[in-house]
Amino acid sequence: MPQTAAATKPVGTSAEGSTKKQKPVFKKLSEVKLQKFRTLLNEKLEETKEITSFVLAEIGVESDTHSSTVYGIHSEAGDLGDRQNTNAINLNRMHQHNNNNPIDKALKRIESGTYGLCGQCGGNISEGRLEALPATEICDDCSGAKKKG
Repeated sequence: MPQTAAATKPVGTSAEGSTKKQKPVFKKLSEVKLQKFRTLLNEKLEETKEITSFVLAEIGVESDTHSSTVYGIHSEAGDLGDRQNTNAINLNRMHQHNNNNPIDKALKRIESGTYGLCGQCGGNISEGRLEALPATEICDDCSGAKKKG
């Protein structure tokens, strides 16, 4: 039985020949997999905190590790004003990074049930990508499109 032109068109193609992009379907990760990623993200978060504490100690700043509130800048010899200004700039950068920490955002996505959901297309982020970049918010396809454009 011969096929008609309409039967041989690719799925999502209109009669005029334009292709419609179908919205991807998001499939949530299992609780076991979410727990694996939660553990991985918490380990990375602890590493980040350790590095932050080390950097703060190196620049002579004490911090309250429970609230991340900086409460002292110590300076020795040299131009006190310049050193404090440099320390303040570095602290501002660190606090901005910590307030927008991708690891914290990923942990929040796990709790809200959207971990593994691409923030651009709404499709799934592959488990391989999540294992390599557990805090990522975009899938391979959107990452590639972002690099090209």
